[in-house]
Amino acid sequence: MPTKRLNPLVLDSVGVFGLNTQANASSLDHRWLVNADNIMISSEGRLTSRKGVQAISDSVGNYPVKSIHQHQYVDRSTTLISSANNKIWKIDSSTIPLTSTEQTFTGTPQTITGDNWQWIQYDDDSIGVQAGHKPIHYTSDTDTWADLEDTANYTASANVTVFDPSCILSQYGRLWAAGFTEDKQAVLYSKTLEHHKWNGTGSGQINMKSVWGFDEVVALESFNGKLIIFGKNNIAIYNDPWDPSAGTFALDEVIRGIGCVARDSVKAFGDDVLFLAADGVRSLNRTKIQDKMPLTDLTKNVKNDIIKHITSSNPDDIKSEYNTSGGYYVLSFTGINETYILDFKSANPDNTPKVTKWLFDKERSPKSLLSLSTGQLYLGLGSSTFNGVIATYDNYHDRDYLGSTSIPQTYQTTFKTVWMDFGVPHSAKLLKQFSCVIDGGREQDVTVKWFRDYNITQGSSANFNLTPISSGATAVYGSSSSLFGTSKYSPLFFPREYRVNMSKSAKVVQIEMINLINGYKGSLQSMTVLAKEGKIR
Repeated sequence: MPTKRLNPLVLDSVGVFGLNTQANASSLDHRWLVNADNIMISSEGRLTSRKGVQAISDSVGNYPVKSIHQHQYVDRSTTLISSANNKIWKIDSSTIPLTSTEQTFTGTPQTITGDNWQWIQYDDDSIGVQAGHKPIHYTSDTDTWADLEDTANYTASANVTVFDPSCILSQYGRLWAAGFTEDKQAVLYSKTLEHHKWNGTGSGQINMKSVWGFDEVVALESFNGKLIIFGKNNIAIYNDPWDPSAGTFALDEVIRGIGCVARDSVKAFGDDVLFLAADGVRSLNRTKIQDKMPLTDLTKNVKNDIIKHITSSNPDDIKSEYNTSGGYYVLSFTGINETYILDFKSANPDNTPKVTKWLFDKERSPKSLLSLSTGQLYLGLGSSTFNGVIATYDNYHDRDYLGSTSIPQTYQTTFKTVWMDFGVPHSAKLLKQFSCVIDGGREQDVTVKWFRDYNITQGSSANFNLTPISSGATAVYGSSSSLFGTSKYSPLFFPREYRVNMSKSAKVVQIEMINLINGYKGSLQSMTVLAKEGKIR
């Protein structure tokens, strides 16, 4: 009787579509994943790990850092500003770790009872707003903080008794504010080039009640020369907002039945605006051909998960950023430690971004995000039991500070494939060998698990360590022999094939790979499962 040949299941593009928890795992193409924790998809379309979360500042105590802002001075220098423990902190970047200094206010300041500030910069001043509070104002030339109403030449709006907006926009030569305690329908705007003047000629109000009926303004954004006003259940779009008193400032359209559930989910980038609606992340996108703005559901492949997270989250705990250099949108439900990455570098066949997740230890769970035009991503960390610090998204270690000593920590990535049948679903397969090609990833411990016939509670596993082929010598930081003092160069690592033996038989197989990241980036190039065809069953 002839020996049956080995049947290879070659998975050279495994998981490149990202996460799909909406469809049945037994009916999906192998290019989808059913689990993708701490996974990113590289520009080459390969699975790799997220970077590390590296603490860079000292602690403000066991309090979450709930907002981060970069202020830029006239001379183009910058400083970071954060909020935690109902206080404002300015960050001194000349020390290691960076030093957080509590700021004091002049005048007769209000009592701050929250840290959910939204920040904008107008000229060389910065302004912060949050619900139930008067705006706070940083004057950079005098390096002073005050409530906006305590600044020179401030004029109060006649449209509200207490000027306490929850959202603000600096655009089209003026400030726009909304979300007032006494009038959730009003959008107020300041005089041109005078961000502290909210009364008199040039300032005014838009009454949204006459536009969309009963709703509340949640967020403001600018897009393609238009003013976008997000309500909880509606979106209003205005043309030519440069002069609200002119006849050309007019309502373009109202999108009814879809709104925004969280102020800090709104992010403009390129020719689009992303926001979190009640059923997931949506895109507000205008094309040259279309006369109106279509809405695109970008998280339809994880829709039920997103809806569940929205339901169990406080809107103030939903944060987002768009990272320009990485081409991805970060959406974090900070109260429940659920963070999603929407990768826009290339679209899936269903025109959705590739979705993966970041999974954090409790102490590294982000409470706020800030992405700069340089590509630098900052995370505000901390809780009532962990130090409140600012961290960067960089390198391939999670790092903590013990005093002034930086302590590297490993972290784990996990992905799981769909159920795969080798193209012959009617017969069993005798599992022989698993092989994969991984580029880089030095000093990673890898565990491969395989599950059989839809049984996800019992599986077999094997382990191996990544020892890539390399050239050059490992750089020594601060070596006296280094030409430039602190070398940042490291050896070149090349792809290498790794193999482990498999066992038992199955009609369908699901593969899970767990990597322990320990300072080096690795990316999966391909996977292959060798099996021998068995009996029909």
